[in-house]
Amino acid sequence: MDLSELKELLRTVVENDISEFEYEEAGVRIRIKRDHPAGASGEDSRPITESPFNAGHSLGGDERQSIAKAAAQGTAAGIHTIVSPIVGTFYNGPSPGVDPFVHVGDMVQEGTVLCIVEAMKLMNEVKSDVSGKVIDILVENSQPVEYGQKLYLIQLRKG
Repeated sequence: MDLSELKELLRTVVENDISEFEYEEAGVRIRIKRDHPAGASGEDSRPITESPFNAGHSLGGDERQSIAKAAAQGTAAGIHTIVSPIVGTFYNGPSPGVDPFVHVGDMVQEGTVLCIVEAMKLMNEVKSDVSGKVIDILVENSQPVEYGQKLYLIQLRKG
């Protein structure tokens, strides 16, 4: 691992509010531990736009636009956005050929695993931080994702 890779790793750890990270390759071991992580809040203020990956989900165009407008208004409209905590590759299930963790229409609880984002051969589970109904999945399996990219829209459960 060269200096630029190490700097990128440190930047990723800080930006993603990771408190502890360990990596070993070719006899070189790197361990990063942060006592007081300070990073992104997980909220993305960019407006939702249509994605080429949205095709194939069960929502129609008018319904999708309505949901996108509601999500852009935030939790006041009862829509919560789950974003990618890191740059990597999005996987909707635990392994190829296996059913996805969740589908559009599924009810999820806080802590439910929604997907995996793989980065540097590390599999990072992305869990729901709210309870509600999955109303849209904004990326396709095996697609690259950016830090902060919207992955799921969850309609918050009332009550």
